[in-house]
Amino acid sequence: YTDGIIEERNKKKKFYGREKLEEFMKKNYNKDLDEIVSTLYNELDEFRGSSEQYDDSTIILIRKI
Repeated sequence: YTDGIIEERNKKKKFYGREKLEEFMKKNYNKDLDEIVSTLYNELDEFRGSSEQYDDSTIILIRKI
């Protein structure tokens, strides 16, 4: 991921943060990779609320099989 994910801010200027990303991944690791990406972007949109996106964000997931 890029720093744009963990540095996403809500209207209170609070960062999404690494801990929240780790919690998200622990909760969603067993989903399909496409579903993880779309769910994370949805969660980031909810977290951000009406605030503008602060930075770009890139997600690349690789699953070891």
